[in-house]
Amino acid sequence: MPLWILFLLQSAHRMPLRAVIFDYGMVLTEPANALAHQLMLGLTRLDAAAFEHAYWLHRPAYDRGTLHGLTYWQALARTANIMLEPVVIAQLIELDIRMWTDLNPTMMRWVEQLHAADLRTAILSNMSADVLAHMRANFDWLRRFDQLTWSCELDMLKPEPGIYRHTLERLGVRAEEALFLDDREENIEGARAVGLHALVFRTVAQLRDDLTRAGLAQQLPPLLAESFRTSANIPYPFKPTLAGVRRSHLPVLPETLCAVSVRMGTRSTISRSKPCNAGTCVGVLLSRRILWICKSERIWPPRPT
Repeated sequence: MPLWILFLLQSAHRMPLRAVIFDYGMVLTEPANALAHQLMLGLTRLDAAAFEHAYWLHRPAYDRGTLHGLTYWQALARTANIMLEPVVIAQLIELDIRMWTDLNPTMMRWVEQLHAADLRTAILSNMSADVLAHMRANFDWLRRFDQLTWSCELDMLKPEPGIYRHTLERLGVRAEEALFLDDREENIEGARAVGLHALVFRTVAQLRDDLTRAGLAQQLPPLLAESFRTSANIPYPFKPTLAGVRRSHLPVLPETLCAVSVRMGTRSTISRSKPCNAGTCVGVLLSRRILWICKSERIWPPRPT
């Protein structure tokens, strides 16, 4: 059979896309918040390599729902051979939430374009209950998705086949009618194994090129250029407490992460003119309430040295 006839037959049987399924972290969000990550290193007193090893070793159980916030950080402490006081664990939970809640504005705009084009949308994420509780309390935009699949509520994780099939069933589409985006190759392979179109997400520009190469771009709204934003330019959605956290629990941050210009209220601004201690940086992250608590705990302003 001539190749052009084979191509026409394949095209005729190719189902059009009806849905796009998104991973949450690193797809709908920016990379992990660097300041929150740096503060977590200081609270645990671990170097980056030791922290990352212990952090990800127990993350599957946390995302599955087998562990919750307290038991997850206790497991991390045992692995790293460190002691974590309950007040420090509470702060680590809040910083962990902060690390994964900077949204990617370009991808969020694209979700709105998909809705306008009558395409169904879903989030399929390996997600801890603590981060999920914060999202539900603060992210009204979650309701715009047709399906939300969270691993901690199903006792399933990507790349297990069941979690993809559950999402497809709830969306009401067949695997070949949906595109899945994730930043991890193993999750993409799992999606392809059940018949989904699936692409690894790195950047918006890379996704745009991959959609074109896969022959899917013409079925989807165009992706606009990426836009720059920092978390310091938007209101911070929740206010954890630092009561009981002493200076010894907080790290000294490098100049590029230091906040020295603070407008009291719901917004803060970042300046890089000089270094400061972590108490000040936490104040910038968590706004007026935390600045006051830091001062009352004698963490901020910094003592003369």
